[in-house]
Amino acid sequence: FCIAGGTHSYQGIREALLERGWREHREEESMIFDLKWTVKTTDIAFKALNKDQVVNHFAKNSCITTKVGLTRNLRNLKWFEDVDMDLF
Repeated sequence: FCIAGGTHSYQGIREALLERGWREHREEESMIFDLKWTVKTTDIAFKALNKDQVVNHFAKNSCITTKVGLTRNLRNLKWFEDVDMDLF
């Protein structure tokens, strides 16, 4: 597995994986991994992933998984439904 963001990032996830026998490598740019965990979606080359590689992000979903994207979509909801975005 690979955790992008430095050796102090996601310490709980790192410890849980190591306890389960996973092996870590720290080359964040490497495409050799079974699991890659990262804060930023841009750290993942989605088109280069093999079908057996797992990452903690989904491609092309920022419209609902980022604060900006979710806020924009909630504001646009008024065009489709009679709701007050501020009540969410």
